[in-house]
Amino acid sequence: MPEVSTKTKTVSMMALQKSYITSIGNGFEDFLGKTNQYQALCGYNVLNQINVLLNKEGLKHTDKDKVDTESINNAIKFAMFYELNTDNNEIFVILRNEKRADGTYIKKVECKPQYKGHLKILADYGRDVVQIYPEWIVREGDEFTYQTFKGIEVIPPTWTPKSQEGKVIRVVVPILKKTKTGTYVDYRIAERESVATNIKAQIKQSLMFKKEECAKVMLLIKDMTLDQLITDPAVKDYVNDTYTGISQEEMIITKLILNATKRVGIDFKNAVIKEITESTYDNADVY
Repeated sequence: MPEVSTKTKTVSMMALQKSYITSIGNGFEDFLGKTNQYQALCGYNVLNQINVLLNKEGLKHTDKDKVDTESINNAIKFAMFYELNTDNNEIFVILRNEKRADGTYIKKVECKPQYKGHLKILADYGRDVVQIYPEWIVREGDEFTYQTFKGIEVIPPTWTPKSQEGKVIRVVVPILKKTKTGTYVDYRIAERESVATNIKAQIKQSLMFKKEECAKVMLLIKDMTLDQLITDPAVKDYVNDTYTGISQEEMIITKLILNATKRVGIDFKNAVIKEITESTYDNADVY
């Protein structure tokens, strides 16, 4: 049998993926409306990322006995509906091992919007959201006052930057919202230390199948501050590298923006979109 060239294999895979996306798009039109080319591109890019991850495990997206194909379909629909593109750093994909009733494991796909994608979703579908203003990055040494209240009147927070290089201590995301009688600005604030909770949750999740080790590590980090978590050698192997490398402060800023906005509700177009979104994306767990 003649050997199939790498180029031929690549073209065949692209054709298969295009056909897969088209079939999903066709079934999607009943509740989404006709899909456009950009939505198809978003779906294709997510499927491509899924296949890269599965290939590393020696799997394909069509391996129904080893891969949860429904989770793949939902991830693609999610990216298509919200028009989230992996090429724009708006979304990425992870694989999880999920235990089945017979004790075996199956690979499940989950979409994780990055903060650009999360803010894009909120700007388009956030409950009562009119506009999301640029975030305030408050650093050590800056002048900052929290909002105060005088009866039902809200006096906004104030911020006077003094440096562009100090340690980030909080993020404020001003969001213009509508009411029945007008609009107001909702100042969403997240403090630096809140990121410690994110890291502890990620560590716990990464050790979910190692109960003894998980219990030991969680006891160790229980009272650790953020700075202790990202500097203590005893927990270095459990903390994501993005928190300890040269992009450390950027990652902390990203998490603070997400923490500040994660409680802004989403208005779903219909029940199907709600189900796909909730099965694919937990807006309390974005990166």
